[in-house]
Amino acid sequence: MEDSLQTLELLAVAWALAAFDGRINIVSDSLYVVGMCNRIEDADIKEVQNQRLYQLLVGLRQTIAG
Repeated sequence: MEDSLQTLELLAVAWALAAFDGRINIVSDSLYVVGMCNRIEDADIKEVQNQRLYQLLVGLRQTIAG
């Protein structure tokens, strides 16, 4: 299964948030990524067909909440 550009951008942001301690500023022109990051903390995530995307969203929520 190939990743979409949006999934790869989301992966890069998730990696940056997990890799650096403390505050970090991330600039993105992707409304998809920015929207996901803004809403993920309070979101209920249900399992979707794209298992990689599901794991990425769960990991992103844990990283942001952590």
